[in-house]
Amino acid sequence: IYRDESWAYGVHFNRALKEAEGEFIHFFDPRSELSQNAYSEAKKYIKKYSSEVDIVYIPVYYFDKKAKVLRPKVDYVKSDIIDVKEHIDHSIIYLGAAFIKKDAIGDLQFDEGLIDCEIDLFFTEILMKKEKYALVQNAKFIRNKKKLPNKYKTPKYVKNKFNLFFNHFIDKFNGDVPRYIQYLLVSELNPIVRIDDLNEFYDPKETEIEDINEY
Repeated sequence: IYRDESWAYGVHFNRALKEAEGEFIHFFDPRSELSQNAYSEAKKYIKKYSSEVDIVYIPVYYFDKKAKVLRPKVDYVKSDIIDVKEHIDHSIIYLGAAFIKKDAIGDLQFDEGLIDCEIDLFFTEILMKKEKYALVQNAKFIRNKKKLPNKYKTPKYVKNKFNLFFNHFIDKFNGDVPRYIQYLLVSELNPIVRIDDLNEFYDPKETEIEDINEY
């Protein structure tokens, strides 16, 4: 699927879903790297745990340019099955690190209205069905860590996160939000609270800054 710069990422992901076949689906991420054994190891986990989980995930590593070493995103536990009720920091947010069971996707699609975190939303809808996934212990997904581009720090970016991501899960769980979702919300709030003046992003006549602070 070739990318059209005028389309949101969700549009491309949804087009790819229509074309994809097989028991599990993987979206290759050209901005990152997979260790040479990633596919062979993932295949073993799919064969072993496909009846137990809907997602097989490869641990995420970042390259520390200063120290010239690979560092894991979190201190991953040595367990093939990750229960997110217990390990809330073991979030899955990178599409290129995941192998997703097609049957579990069903009619679910990526939200084409989201500027950011459409992948998080997609992942979480699937993950929370069983609240666990398989973690491939002997492979690596190497991500080039970059700062959030300024183009994302726009009123639409901020409003979409609240209206289409935060509120979605708060409503979905009737306010009794699981700790894993709470962790995701806090992670997604991080780049927003770093904005110097939120008044630049909201019309005081429509949204009060106090309403945002409630999160």
